[in-house]
Amino acid sequence: MKLIKKIKYILMVPFVYKNFLEAFFSGFGLIDKNKEHCWNLRNGLNICVAGSKWSWFILNEVFIKKEYDVPVSEAVVIIDIGANIGAASLFFAKRFPNSTIYAFEPFEKNFNFLKKNIKLNNLQERIIPYNAAIGEDNKKMNLYLNADNDGCHSLLKEWNPKTGKYTGREFPKRITYIIQGKFGLPNNLCVMQLR
Repeated sequence: MKLIKKIKYILMVPFVYKNFLEAFFSGFGLIDKNKEHCWNLRNGLNICVAGSKWSWFILNEVFIKKEYDVPVSEAVVIIDIGANIGAASLFFAKRFPNSTIYAFEPFEKNFNFLKKNIKLNNLQERIIPYNAAIGEDNKKMNLYLNADNDGCHSLLKEWNPKTGKYTGREFPKRITYIIQGKFGLPNNLCVMQLR
């Protein structure tokens, strides 16, 4: 069963990416990870990423596996917490054309790609990026960086049972608590955890 899922997954790549050969090379870690790469999606979106194979996996999670395709007919306000390079924000902007998306990303490298991808797709009026994380109060906290995957940084220090050590290195970053009233959100806001 796993083999059939993998084959379906691989066969979807040419239907999602216009530049699918480069996408295959990225998935196998065969492109320069120090170079910026831009993906042209068949749905009209364009997304630039660092050359890490993990960026490709993030895009596939959103656009091939459709893990963010929630069963909602209309959304007015969407909050993307941990927006990374903006794949989910772009997906939601395409899926819900009348929505406003607030995208929060604390890691500067990812945030710069997020801003670039918003501009590249001419969505500056609909996706509002913030270089911040979400927390309970306004204080400095550490962002723990994952050495392999820019999409896996965390405010939590994670224990690695294989090495017997905590993973990541500390990176001080201001954490901002977002109050519902600031964005005019209703008090009965429904929150869905997608990650």
